[in-house]
Amino acid sequence: MEWTLVLEVTFYIGLFLLASLGQARRLVPVAAGWLVLMAVAFPLLPPGSRNMMPPPLYLVPVTASCVPFAMGLLLPRLIAAGWIRPATALLALPFAGACFFVDAPAARWLGGIAAVLLVGAAVTAPAIGRRSPAARGLIALGDWSYVLYLAHPPVLMLANWACPPHWSGLAYGAVCIAGALTATALLGPLDVALYRRLRGRIDALSPAAGKRATIAFLSLFVGCALWGSVETAQHDWAESRARHAIASLPAASWTTREAAEAALAGRGLALPSSVKARVESIEPLPGNERLVGAYAFDPAKPGRAMQLALFCGGRLESLERPRRLRRDLAGQPGFEGVGKRRIGYRVRIPAGPCTPDNLLAAAVDDNGRMAVLPLP
Repeated sequence: MEWTLVLEVTFYIGLFLLASLGQARRLVPVAAGWLVLMAVAFPLLPPGSRNMMPPPLYLVPVTASCVPFAMGLLLPRLIAAGWIRPATALLALPFAGACFFVDAPAARWLGGIAAVLLVGAAVTAPAIGRRSPAARGLIALGDWSYVLYLAHPPVLMLANWACPPHWSGLAYGAVCIAGALTATALLGPLDVALYRRLRGRIDALSPAAGKRATIAFLSLFVGCALWGSVETAQHDWAESRARHAIASLPAASWTTREAAEAALAGRGLALPSSVKARVESIEPLPGNERLVGAYAFDPAKPGRAMQLALFCGGRLESLERPRRLRRDLAGQPGFEGVGKRRIGYRVRIPAGPCTPDNLLAAAVDDNGRMAVLPLP
C-alpha cells in the first residue's frame, strides 16, 4: 500500500474546499495554524497514534507526516521574504542526519523540515540548461518522479525476496536503486502520456459533468475515509481494553517470564494452550531501534483477535495488532485454519531500553486473556 497517498489526497481535498469557500488568500495563516496544531498535539497523542500508517481521518490533521504539506504552503512566502536560498540545502543535512537517532514519529518531523528546505533550495537555484544529456535525463526523471514514488515499494519488496540473505546492505541497496530507476524509465513515459490524455478529457468536460464527477469522487472519498476511521476506532477500543487488562496486573509481573506466567495463572487470565504464538526474530535496525517479528494464532478459535505486547525491563514499550499475512505458516500443522487472517507482527522498539535480555512478549486477546511468548 502506498499509504502516503491517503494524506496526499486528503491534502488536495482540503485545498479544494478552502478555495471553494473563497479562503484561498488565507493559506499562510491556515498553514501556520496547522503547524502549531501539530506541534501542540505531538506530545499529547498516545505513542501508537503518532506514527499510524495510514492514519484515520480524525488523526490526519495532527499526524507528523503532514508537516511537509503545511510547511510547503509556507514555502512561497519564505522564498519571497528571502529566507530560502540555494545554500539553504546545507541546513537540511543536520535535520536529515538527526532522523537516524530519534524514533519514527520525531523523524517524520525532522525529515519533513529537511524535505521542504531541499525543495526551497532547488526552486531558488539557477535553472540548468536543457541541452546536455545529463540535464535532459534529470528533467525526464523529474517528469517520471511520481512513477518512482509508486514503483519503489514493490521493487524493495521484490529485491528483499530475490537477494540472497548473506548479501551486504550496500549490495541490497544498489539492487534496489537500480531496480527502481529501471522500473521508472520503463513506466515513466507511459505515465506522462496517460496523464496528458486524462487531463485533456477532464478539461473537455462540461461544467455540469465536471460537477457530477467531483461530487462522485468526494462521496467515494468520504465514504472510504469514514469506513477506515470506524475500523481504526474499533482497533483503538480493542487496544484500550488490552492496556487495561495489562495494567490490572502488578508491574513486577512483566519483569520475567516466570513472574508473568504465575500472575496470569493466579488471576485466571491465561490464554488456552491451543494458542500458537512466538517471537521469531529480534533484528537490529539503523537509528538505534530493533525490529521484533512474531506471530499469534489459535487454531481452536481462528477468529480470536490478539495483540502483541512488548515489555522492556517490566515497562510496556509497544502494543501492536497483527498486520501481516503469514502464508508461509498456512501449510504447517496447526495453521490450516489461518486462511487470510493477519496473524503476523513486525514491531519497532527502541534499542536503548530494550535488549534481548530484558525483553518480554505477550499475546493479549480482546477479553484480556494473555500468554507469554517464547523468545528466539
